Amino acid sequence: MQKDLAVQPTWVCHIVVSELSRLGRSMFECMEVLSIAMEKGISAYAIKRNWRLDDSIQSKIVAMAFSMAADIERELISQRTKEALRSRKAAGATLGSPKGPGKSNLDKFRPEIEGLLANGARQKFIAQRYDTARDKKNG
Repeated sequence: MQKDLAVQPTWVCHIVVSELSRLGRSMFECMEVLSIAMEKGISAYAIKRNWRLDDSIQSKIVAMAFSMAADIERELISQRTKEALRSRKAAGATLGSPKGPGKSNLDKFRPEIEGLLANGARQKFIAQRYDTARDKKNG
């Protein structure tokens, strides 16, 4: 929806939703959509609460409340994520991707592939032979 509002604002006059939370997956995303809509002069209507968000003072107050709620939501998500990572790390879990190249689907063909390379075969030929691509990391 954000892309639609940003790219072609001329054909949208109103946004009608059952409730404002339907504008996005998070309060922050809802606030972004409302902000873009207000900038473009697009009114938003929430049917369940009978809210109309446009350029009025009442709308700006509601938008400010949503903005604060979005900020709080973003901070809580950040805190939960950091705490979960801390507890996983304390429990001895390795965070992030494993280091090193890891296993490859081509490991079982390694001697054959090394022989082909030693005989001057091109990487493209080898990739086609084993139904893979040169730039694939795991096979």
